[in-house]
Amino acid sequence: MKILIKKIAYFVSPFFLIYLVGVYFYREDKGDLLRLGYIADIYGYDIKDIFQNELFRKKNYTLFSELDLKKINKFTALVIGDSFSEQGNYGYKNYLADSNYISVLHFDRYSNSNPLELLSNILNGDVLDHIQIKYIVLQSVERELVKRGLDLNKNGQLKTDSLIRIFKANQEKKKENKSEKETVKIKDHFFSQKTLKIPLRTFLYLFDEDAFSSAVYQVNTKRPLFSTGFKKLLFASNDYNSLQINNNLANIILLNNELNVLARKLKKRGIKLIVLPCPDKFDFYYDEITTKNNYTKPLFFEHMGLMKKEYIYLDSKKILTEKAKNVKDVYLFDDTHWSPIASKIIAKEIRSSMVIQ
Repeated sequence: MKILIKKIAYFVSPFFLIYLVGVYFYREDKGDLLRLGYIADIYGYDIKDIFQNELFRKKNYTLFSELDLKKINKFTALVIGDSFSEQGNYGYKNYLADSNYISVLHFDRYSNSNPLELLSNILNGDVLDHIQIKYIVLQSVERELVKRGLDLNKNGQLKTDSLIRIFKANQEKKKENKSEKETVKIKDHFFSQKTLKIPLRTFLYLFDEDAFSSAVYQVNTKRPLFSTGFKKLLFASNDYNSLQINNNLANIILLNNELNVLARKLKKRGIKLIVLPCPDKFDFYYDEITTKNNYTKPLFFEHMGLMKKEYIYLDSKKILTEKAKNVKDVYLFDDTHWSPIASKIIAKEIRSSMVIQ
């Protein structure tokens, strides 16, 4: 009997060890790159430690879903964007609103995943009849911006009555999700994805920068770029995969044409358009990668600089490169998004581009 127990223990021990590694090193509360790449959390990087004061700043902006659409609401700027505009208290929109003379209205993201299309739908509907604004900040992450312009459906429209239903449905969904989280305890199974993938990916990253098929690249850098002290950079594989579309000058011309059309439509309403592309992490840190010659150089911002624009354009890559030269943690180490350092700089640039009377 003792021999049988020992044999079972010998057999089970490796699997139990793999389970413990997965549970301990896979953190749901850390950055999206660690989760997407199933990368072991061995770097000791925590946004709550580095930017603790910024995370708990006062909320200065207003959500569109908080408005009373039965009356006219006045704001300096309306922000329409993706996850870079959803960073809450440490996001650029909150720093922008941290002023006595600039008020910011943020359009809840869940109403449409394409900011350009959402703006087009707003222009075709009656939403702007219920708000008075001077500027619209149209933000998109670099890897998605060109595709969003090429896939733009200009025939849709957004009416306030349908918008109210969307917001109400989302609130109900949030309540349901919160209730489920409070009542359901999620258990880690012995052979779940994470418990198996983390040890495997950790091993594969020793031989290949994207572990042969990961959603995240892990590359070496010339110097430490983050507070971890490691000469490592994590970035999403989509940053690199999008280059086929984003490096095509003809696509950039088409995107710019669509942005100019939106700017002209807004101008007729007395509104100025500010376009804010957010650099992909791969693009922003490209020159710091030791093996950069193995990767195609991103050309999006170079191409955009050549375009004739009828809108206010913020070259955020150039701005951050100049204003935060040699500064660590401009982006978050374990995440695709920039940090409060970048948010503050971008907010200041947006504010400078505005003419407030």
